[in-house]
Amino acid sequence: MSMQPFESQFVEPKTSTTKRLSRRAFIERSVALSLSSGAVASALAACGETTSSSTPSVDANATLKIVGDNNNNWSNAQKYNKEYPNLKINLIASSWGNGGKDMKEKELVMMSGGDFPDIAQMVWLKEFARSGLLVDLTNEAKKWDVYKSLSKGQLERMSYNGRIYGLTIGNNTIFQYYNKDILARAGVTGPIQSLDDLYALSKKLASLKTKDGKTIYTTSFDGGNWATDYWLWAGGGQQMNEDYSKTLIDSPESVKAYTFMQNLVKSGSAPKPDGSATQLWLNGQIAVYFSGGWDAQASSEAKLNYGSSVTPKGPGGLNTTSIGGVEYAIFKNSKHRTEALSLLKTMASDSFQKSKDAISAIINLSAYEDPTKQATWKGQGAGVLESALVTREQLNSSRYNFLEAPFVFADASTIYNDALQQILVKLSDPAKVMKDAATQINQGISDAAK
Repeated sequence: MSMQPFESQFVEPKTSTTKRLSRRAFIERSVALSLSSGAVASALAACGETTSSSTPSVDANATLKIVGDNNNNWSNAQKYNKEYPNLKINLIASSWGNGGKDMKEKELVMMSGGDFPDIAQMVWLKEFARSGLLVDLTNEAKKWDVYKSLSKGQLERMSYNGRIYGLTIGNNTIFQYYNKDILARAGVTGPIQSLDDLYALSKKLASLKTKDGKTIYTTSFDGGNWATDYWLWAGGGQQMNEDYSKTLIDSPESVKAYTFMQNLVKSGSAPKPDGSATQLWLNGQIAVYFSGGWDAQASSEAKLNYGSSVTPKGPGGLNTTSIGGVEYAIFKNSKHRTEALSLLKTMASDSFQKSKDAISAIINLSAYEDPTKQATWKGQGAGVLESALVTREQLNSSRYNFLEAPFVFADASTIYNDALQQILVKLSDPAKVMKDAATQINQGISDAAK
């Protein structure tokens, strides 16, 4: 199928309401049978557990119970805690699991037994806040050193219903890696600035092969919707409305974006997503590869002649990407809420953020400019420092992705990602597929809100 530039390649889509099955419910419900944040909150209320905002007495020598990854971020931050310098950290390390399933299960099981952490790691902050499990940190958070420098995407991750319930750290996102040698063969100098430029590149690469005769692709679509929704937003589409009560993936603008993606697959300019994109990139078979800083070192070790930059802009001037990272929140049933708050405040402080100890817990994007951190990144291999600096720049254009891990109607994520697979693998009609997916998602969100 011949492709047209982004703005002109589309026809008015047809719609359908084909029924589909969802697998997400099985995955989520297997976490702890019927256990959920709402079930925990209901059980606590029934048992008379503390869910109010009353503050327990303060113990300057308390041991804080923290559920999270097995790292030193919190013990490092505590060294800078001037308010409560004698606090001790009891890190309850948990594996993450697919989408955080293992860690979420750990937290739910602890809470169901009345063993509440003081602080816990999560990407389900909005779900727990909605269930009334977390302390509202809004007034205190606005006093944190880092607050004035938080990006829109960071604040979106930390908030529910306009209130702040946690602190986001270690934020990441995708950007573009470009193979300079492939671009040179097409007479192009990177980075790619726009989707129209990427389309033009795809035409120039149509007949090119590697030295050993392998296919050269313009780009790829692996990584699930957290990665591929860049194409939706850059293409002028929208994922959700402002209050996340309705998906807009079936709007004409969104269907245009999905059709553009599908046409890249149909023309052979992108492989069908099957998890092989990273290896294809490392093999020198992808011209413009969308990923994050985690692929920088491997790209250098593969001896690729590559560069990195922010993502290309779409017709409307947007190059929005999803913001990653994790949040740490304080539970209402914590016995040490004041002390836990002091640790979050310390993590967000200029003194910690500007230190070498914050290398894996950056919140303040200006901390990327710290010479000590830059020296560390430079020592990790060619391209690592450059990718870190591009990450900082791209994070300013990143946003929260609801359909990555919905806080209402969890099945929506699987419905959406299955729809993307239908469009990019089975090459089904984007309008029909997204109309059906949107119908299911919007009904599920509506039912969950009742």
